[in-house]
Amino acid sequence: MSDQLDLQELMPQITSVPKEDIKNCPMPFSNYLNEAEGLYVRASNDLPRLQAVGMLPENLPTLLKLTGAVRMANANWEQLTTERKDAIQKWKEESPAMYALRDELIDHLEFAYRRDEYLLDQIAAIKEGNSHADAIQDLASRQCWAKTIRIQ
Repeated sequence: MSDQLDLQELMPQITSVPKEDIKNCPMPFSNYLNEAEGLYVRASNDLPRLQAVGMLPENLPTLLKLTGAVRMANANWEQLTTERKDAIQKWKEESPAMYALRDELIDHLEFAYRRDEYLLDQIAAIKEGNSHADAIQDLASRQCWAKTIRIQ
């Protein structure tokens, strides 16, 4: 079974752990995974002796499955983190052009409709707000622009 399937299968168990029982890993994650895999190999070699002292043999496949699930969860988390960093970088590079386009459109509309108070009020409403989300909404909202630039 693949690590991804192990993770999907174990997800109900994983998500059922109360937050107060979650502990941080005190070592680099790759070291932790290597040690868990090494433990599996050593325990597999010593299984008869471990069974003699009470270890259940079904614990070994469970250890391997959990290790795979943890590896996949970590890989998924790292991918999400990388994607987020990439998106932030892309935003920094491309957002100035978006703001320039928004400002240019508003300037042109204000000039084009400088004698129409009703349309100037609508343009002023579009200009309100200064957040990134507001600027995106200004450009994405075709209804606002369509109302503003309607042919009279």
